[in-house]
Amino acid sequence: MFEVDDVVETWSINDDVNVDKLRHFVESQLGKKYDYLPALALGFFRADWAANVNRWFCSELIDAAFKNAGTPLTNKYLMSYRLTTSQLRASPVLHYQGLEKYAGRSWLKKLIRFFY
Repeated sequence: MFEVDDVVETWSINDDVNVDKLRHFVESQLGKKYDYLPALALGFFRADWAANVNRWFCSELIDAAFKNAGTPLTNKYLMSYRLTTSQLRASPVLHYQGLEKYAGRSWLKKLIRFFY
């Protein structure tokens, strides 16, 4: 049996980030759906991503939250809906801490068990 341990990347943010505004924005988006199309199409096939306020792509949500908090992760004029996680990782606002084991149930483990 092939085993996979869940790990998550941990990051810290600069002290000057308004965490309350960041948290408020993210919490206000709870319940909105994940936008799978950008993940599958990589931004090539849909031009109205910026106008869709009912769905979020992961990088788009993170970038929008930081812009709303007044500390953009990228150039403030860069369109959030075209960003990748690699572009966000390059931000001087974020600082990589390392990998940590994740205690939750793994969807990947379930998927692997399904096929094996």
